[in-house]
Amino acid sequence: MVSAQNTPTRLAPYLPVLLALSAGGFLVVYKAILHWVCPLILLSTVMGGTALLIGGYILCFQGIRRLKVRKRFYGRLLLLGLCATILNSSMIWAVEMSEASQVSLLLRSDIIFSSLIGFLFFRERISRPGLSGLLLMSAGALLVLRMLPWQLQVPSNGDMLAVLAGFLLSTNAIIIKYGLAEVPDEVIVFYNSGLVTIFSFVIVIFSGSLESYIPLKSPLLVGLIGLAILLSSSMFLLYYKSLALHPVWLVRAFLLLSPFVTMVLSGWILNESVVWSQWVGGALLAAGGTVLLRDVTGKPAVAIREKRH
Repeated sequence: MVSAQNTPTRLAPYLPVLLALSAGGFLVVYKAILHWVCPLILLSTVMGGTALLIGGYILCFQGIRRLKVRKRFYGRLLLLGLCATILNSSMIWAVEMSEASQVSLLLRSDIIFSSLIGFLFFRERISRPGLSGLLLMSAGALLVLRMLPWQLQVPSNGDMLAVLAGFLLSTNAIIIKYGLAEVPDEVIVFYNSGLVTIFSFVIVIFSGSLESYIPLKSPLLVGLIGLAILLSSSMFLLYYKSLALHPVWLVRAFLLLSPFVTMVLSGWILNESVVWSQWVGGALLAAGGTVLLRDVTGKPAVAIREKRH
């Protein structure tokens, strides 16, 4: 797999866009599978499949020594896995306790957290064109989600969990970018997905969700889970490579495109209705993304992380 260090310069600015497309497709498949499978069980299944797929690739093409990391990274990998498990569990419980549209909006607080943490501790700055693009994309995302700030309801426990998940999303990205700078992307994917599998399965057992397990007898369900694993693996790799080359806030900003991708694919595949205001939101997202791309392509694409080979 290509590391961030030798990613082609011309391709580097477009990695966040590819990430958003991959994430949007993953969400559609994930949503379809939820008709059969409990969310926590699905999380542990997809993460376990991702770990096996990436681990198998590493063993076949790079050797088992590739999985060896220095002891000083053990704690950071463990923290990354814990953060990922808690944020995914928080999102699941938040949707159960609050309105899904409100949770989707509050999850976007991750961009605010990423910008603040990057600015205060890592000297990440948002240029004026970048800020303009971010505002356009934020407005577009609100329209796509069919949720406006003044429509927010009285905060509930679910909303607090959504904000916590937003904070953990930004923390997760900071750990990957600055705490695991010397660890190869695919190795981070392997350990992160593996730890999430273990932690989420423990939650499944203690929450009693294991009773809702459905045997994989349907070929369609098996195929969808396999597709989710493939999309999950590509999404993780694109995410880590994007973080290596760009500021955290920028990568999180481009992920605002994923709800629009999900909307289009859901309308096409799942026959979900799409209103005109969502298409307007998509146009704003495209305009904001174009502004960000022009800003990014006008700067040298230099890997911030130096990967170990």
